[in-house]
Amino acid sequence: MLFMTEKQAKQKIEKAGGSWKVFKKWMYGQTVGVNEDGTTNYYDWDVEKFIGYGCDPKNVPLGDWD
Repeated sequence: MLFMTEKQAKQKIEKAGGSWKVFKKWMYGQTVGVNEDGTTNYYDWDVEKFIGYGCDPKNVPLGDWD
């Protein structure tokens, strides 16, 4: 899967022990998909990256632009 819905992303992040509010703040200014109905899709790799760094943006190394 390349994208996941906002609901799927939120469930996955919260299941991993993360905060949806923190994820949304971390995602500010990054690319997301927007559907015609205004709903948001998130790239899988953004969700996985957030979870992979312990759901804490402070753990993401500077210059990690994958």
